[in-house]
Formats: sequence, C-alpha cells, structure tokens
Amino acid sequence: MKENSEGYLLSKDLMDWFRLQYLNNKEEEQHPYNAPVLLDDLSSLPSATILTAQYDPLRDSGKDYADALKNHGVPVTYENYETMIHGFLGFHEFVPLAQQAINKSAAQLRQVFDSI
Repeated sequence: MKENSEGYLLSKDLMDWFRLQYLNNKEEEQHPYNAPVLLDDLSSLPSATILTAQYDPLRDSGKDYADALKNHGVPVTYENYETMIHGFLGFHEFVPLAQQAINKSAAQLRQVFDSI
C-alpha cells in the first residue's frame, strides 16, 4: 500500500473513500466477510486464481491471500503482472499483457466449470 499509494490510478485516498462506502464502521475492517484472509481456517474455501499488478496498492494483500490459501491446502494459481497498474484488465484492447491475463483467468474458470 505504501509503495504504490500514489501515481498509479488507484490511490490510498481513493481506497479510503471506497472503504467508507463499503464498511459501516472501523471494526468491520477486521471481519472475515471483508477480508477472508482473517479466517482461522481457510481450508474449506474453493480454489482460487489471484492476479495482481506490480503498481497496485492491493498487490501485497493479494499475494498474502494467495499464500494463506496455499498454506491451508487450497489450490491457488497466483500471478503478479509486472509493469501493470490496478484495473489493467480494462485496458485489454490496448495492452497485450492485459489480454493475456484475461485469457489465463478465463482458462482457469473453464477448467473449474468443466470439472463440475
């Protein structure tokens, strides 16, 4: 959050604004519905694909969540997209790496749906 809090589209101030819109009070920040990583046992959660961007204030939180899931035996596909910012998937028409990330996540979803 500190490293990427300014200058990369999503700022700390904007994150604070979103938090105020989403949560009713400060205590809810520590509720697992807000941050599942806070659960004592993550082993019953479904497999996950987590994509982060190098210049995203949420990057480390995404990595921490992927690591926590993996440590609890949950299958996780994690990838950090170097040189990208928060919301980079929305630039898929102009940024080939964004389209690659969409293709990868779509393939992961197909794999899960095909196994049902």
